[in-house]
Amino acid sequence: MQSSIEGNFSTGQRPKSSNRIFIILLTTAVSLVMVYFLLAELISSKTQFDVADKENPKIVAMLNTQLQKNIDKHEKNTFHPGYLPTAKAYVAAYLKTIAKLESYSRYGVASSRGRNAIEVRIAFKDGTVAEKLYTGNTSSHVMPPPLLLSVTMNDGIAVKVWTNGVEKKGSPEWIVNDLNTLIEAAVFYDIKRNRNGYYPADKTPQDFEKEWE
Repeated sequence: MQSSIEGNFSTGQRPKSSNRIFIILLTTAVSLVMVYFLLAELISSKTQFDVADKENPKIVAMLNTQLQKNIDKHEKNTFHPGYLPTAKAYVAAYLKTIAKLESYSRYGVASSRGRNAIEVRIAFKDGTVAEKLYTGNTSSHVMPPPLLLSVTMNDGIAVKVWTNGVEKKGSPEWIVNDLNTLIEAAVFYDIKRNRNGYYPADKTPQDFEKEWE
């Protein structure tokens, strides 16, 4: 027995119990490191650019211009033959039900997490809220922070606008696309809910039968 133990030490082999302890300690250390980075990500992902708290009166008129253009776009014409004749009035009436529009980054503008979408939240006058409305845009920690907006609406028009301040890094015309993205996300939400307010009802099997008579 003594010669066996001496042999293990003489060849530099670690006893099995020591191996188990080493593996447990290594696993624990790796887990702690992972938890640390996860918590650091969650804590550090929120920055000053995640809060739209800087009022910018100039954007009010700009946003209302784009709102009217969006309403006009829903008129049935050569360029938009699919809309109902009443679609323009329908979207205008819908916009009057909105009390507040907000855009935000899903995980924070400084987050390194994937699928960090820019989303929209709508607060309606009746107290209901729609959120997590995808705009098609994303935010990334390797890119400059996106423009985030908070808009108070009344009777279908913007009355106050707050931003996270990044618009001041460029010219006013640079943010027109951001304004349209906010509006389109809000309108598309209603189109999905009330498609028949914008487009003719889908044809039924009975309609197809009549067409073949």
